[in-house]
Order: sequence, then structure tokens, then C-alpha cells
Amino acid sequence: MGLALHELCANSRDYGALASEGTINVRWDGSMDAPAFSFFWTEQNGATSLGPGTRARLSWRILERMVPATMQGSAELSLGEKGMIWTVFTQARSAFASDNAA
Repeated sequence: MGLALHELCANSRDYGALASEGTINVRWDGSMDAPAFSFFWTEQNGATSLGPGTRARLSWRILERMVPATMQGSAELSLGEKGMIWTVFTQARSAFASDNAA
């Protein structure tokens, strides 16, 4: 999850809401006692790009494949007119596991 937050912040700073007058909304649902964990990152009034070429492909791969696979969950990434939205869904035990490297 730390790698995902780094990617999200770096992309937002360079190409998204933090590069303009936009905003970011971060929300999560779940706890160690809950059956599921969800994380939501929503940018408003940001760019609709993850950056140029190879950078965008690497970011997309990290956010859509690597982090969810490590957390044994799934993720959705979309770029809309108003900015980027990234969501992760997983079992709470996977999100809060002490040996979880993502």
C-alpha cells in the first residue's frame, strides 16, 4: 500500500490535482475486525493522465496489478474528465497483515 500511495502522490504532484488547483479525497473502510477493506483515492480538477509513455505504463501496472496482487485483492483505476480515481478492495486480514510488503 505504501508503494501505491507514493505513486499516487507523485503522479498527482506532476500531472494531477496537486499540479493544479485540484483536490484529493482519500477514504477507507474497514478495520482488523471487519471482513473487508476498501481504499478510495479520488482527484478532482486534476489532469487526466498518469504521465508520458513508460512512466504511465509503470504507474498503471503498480496501481492495477502489483499492489492488489500483493494484498490478494482487486483494484480499479480510471481517468475521467475531472481526474483520476483509484480503488482497492481486499479482505481486511490481507490489508492489515504484518508481513504485507505492499
